[in-house]
Amino acid sequence: GIGAKKHNKWYFLIFPCRGIVKEHPLALLKTLCPPVTYRIASLGSGSRGNAYLVGCGDTHFLIDCGLSARALTAALAQFGQTPDTLSAIFITHEHIDHVRALAVLAPRLEVPVYLTYPCLDALHRAGLRAECLLPQPLEYTACVGCFTVRSFVLSHDSSACVGYRIDCHTDTDERSMCIATDTGYVTDDLRAAARGVQHCILEANHDEHLLMAGRYPYALKRRILSPQGHLSNEACAAFAVELVANGCTSMLLAHLSEENNYPALALQTVQDMLQSVGSAQSCTLQTAMPRQTVIMQEELLPLQRSEHA
Repeated sequence: GIGAKKHNKWYFLIFPCRGIVKEHPLALLKTLCPPVTYRIASLGSGSRGNAYLVGCGDTHFLIDCGLSARALTAALAQFGQTPDTLSAIFITHEHIDHVRALAVLAPRLEVPVYLTYPCLDALHRAGLRAECLLPQPLEYTACVGCFTVRSFVLSHDSSACVGYRIDCHTDTDERSMCIATDTGYVTDDLRAAARGVQHCILEANHDEHLLMAGRYPYALKRRILSPQGHLSNEACAAFAVELVANGCTSMLLAHLSEENNYPALALQTVQDMLQSVGSAQSCTLQTAMPRQTVIMQEELLPLQRSEHA
C-alpha cells in the first residue's frame, strides 16, 4: 500500500503488489480521488430575476429562483445541471423576482425548497402550494452535502427576508461565503454572519443621487431609501471595508437597479472606498448582471469529504 499525508491527515491506498509502481503516491492518489470543483455563480440578478448557484463536487444548490423556469433551466444547463439534479433550493423571500420559477417547477419538483414560515404563508396566499416547500424559522441551519447553510435576518419590506452564510468543508480545505441582497441597511445579523467569509454577494442597488434625480414616484424613492428598502452603492462600499478587513477576498455586487445605477458606477464607488483605506488590492470586485451568468468563483479543491460520512 501507499500513503500520503496532507494537512495532518493520512490517506492510504492498498493494492496487490504485481510489479513496480512508477507513479508518485500523491499523483496516484489524485487519479483515484480527483479534485472537485467549488463554484459560485450568478445566473441572473436584479428586478428581472435573481438566482445564484453554489456547488462543490456532486452537490449544487440555488439561492433563489427568480428567473422564469425556462431561463433558469437554460442557465443551469451551462453547468451540467437541471432543476431536478440540484440538491436543494434556498429562498430569501417571496417577492416575484426571487421565486418566479417556483410556480412552474414546484408542483413537480422533488428537490427540497427551504424557506421561512412567513415566506411560505405569503406564497400560500398567492396560491402556491407544493410538497417540496419546507418551512423553517427565520434563523435555521441546513446541511447539504459538504455545505452548511445558515440563515440570518435582513431588513426588507417583505413578509420576512433572510440572507445566507454558506460554509463548504472538504478534508483539506474550507471555504465560506455569504449572500445578502434586498436589505435596507446592514443589520447586526448580517454583520455577524459575514465576519470572516472569503466571498460575499452583496447588494449595491442604487446610487442615491441617480435615484433622487430619476423618474420614480416620490413614494417609491422613499421606499427604496427606507430601512426596509435596498442597499445603496455607498452603504455597500462602507460595509465592503469591514468585509475586507475581516478576510473577504472577492465580492459580487448584486441586485443593481437598471434605472438608478450602472455597473461601472457601483464598482467605482466600492473601489474608491477600499482605495481610501488602502485595501483596494485585497479584494476582487465584480458585478452581477440581469439575465446573464457571471462566475464569481471557480476553483479545484482536493479530496472532497464523503457526503455520507
